[in-house]
Amino acid sequence: MKPAGSLVAFVVLALQAPCIQARVELAPCKNNYSPQQQIQLGQKAATQVYKQMPVLPDSSPVTQYIQQLGNKLTAYAPGYKWPYNFHVVNSAEINAFALPGGSIFVNLGTIQAAADEAQLAGVMAHEISHVVLQHSVCNAEKEQKVGLIAGLGQIAAGRAGRSGRRDRGARNRHDSGARLSENVSRC
Repeated sequence: MKPAGSLVAFVVLALQAPCIQARVELAPCKNNYSPQQQIQLGQKAATQVYKQMPVLPDSSPVTQYIQQLGNKLTAYAPGYKWPYNFHVVNSAEINAFALPGGSIFVNLGTIQAAADEAQLAGVMAHEISHVVLQHSVCNAEKEQKVGLIAGLGQIAAGRAGRSGRRDRGARNRHDSGARLSENVSRC
């Protein structure tokens, strides 16, 4: 190719570059929760957040800004179309978190610490990715498995250490079962 032809090809590609979008296909972690179950789980957790943390009302200008920014970002979120909703926690700590099913909370301290909207959008996009990839429910399932293995180990230890005393072994199995049910109910 002649130098002039190379230059023309380069200019054409350079002008088209903004139009070219790379799309990464993300796969959510494997879990046993349906999207509807995750939404319900997230709603229950959001109720607890509202009881335990000072969440600004939806009518707050700061909350409305976060909701608008969040809606812009979720328009590009891949995968299942979760019913995203955004909230602001009235806390000076720099933090944000996502619940299963699409509820996202951003602390006021995070908003104030962001140098510009792009930094804030980065934090919010990170939280959106937790929802897309279903990290909350996958982490809950991992905790359940760890709890189950630990509980089974305790049951086995209880049987081995019984030394003929039936009541102590029964008590150990009961205690381990209680711990297992605690792990399950936390999800």
